[in-house]
Amino acid sequence: MNSHFNFLAPFYDQVIPFSGLEQMLRMLDLPHEGSLLDAGGGTGRVASALRPYLSSVIVVDVSQRMLAQARQRI
Repeated sequence: MNSHFNFLAPFYDQVIPFSGLEQMLRMLDLPHEGSLLDAGGGTGRVASALRPYLSSVIVVDVSQRMLAQARQRI
């Protein structure tokens, strides 16, 4: 499965867009000072959307190419 996500990494965000930030913020009720661990965070699209509401974000994923996309974004 890792190779599957490595293959998808360059165009994952265009094919599967992230939406629903407002609803996610209401559900999470995030503190402004705190850290987020995004396990299985892929390209970091969710973590980067939540970044303004936290002190720090950490993205972990088994796919190195997904993490490379996340590093560019965050």
